[in-house]
Amino acid sequence: MGVYGKGRSRKLMIVLGLIALVSMLFSVRLSCAEKHHNCHGEDCPICACLHHCRESIRDLSDAIVPPVIVLFVPVAAQGIKALFLCAGICYTPVGLKVRLND
Repeated sequence: MGVYGKGRSRKLMIVLGLIALVSMLFSVRLSCAEKHHNCHGEDCPICACLHHCRESIRDLSDAIVPPVIVLFVPVAAQGIKALFLCAGICYTPVGLKVRLND
């Protein structure tokens, strides 16, 4: 796969991500709009659509959470490491600009 394939793959991933995001947003909007509808009983098409939207939101959230966790852990580890390094450096006499006279 050459340079052309990598750019094409990246564009495809962005488009698919946007489609998933738009699908999730419209599913939430539809669920909120039709929450209190006149239900016709067992074979209500609105209830079936709401069920499908809820399943879609659940499936998309299941696909989004693991990558977020995988990305969050290293970033959090770097932040904690930076805090500990800063704590060790910031409290030295040079860091506090203390003059040591004999």
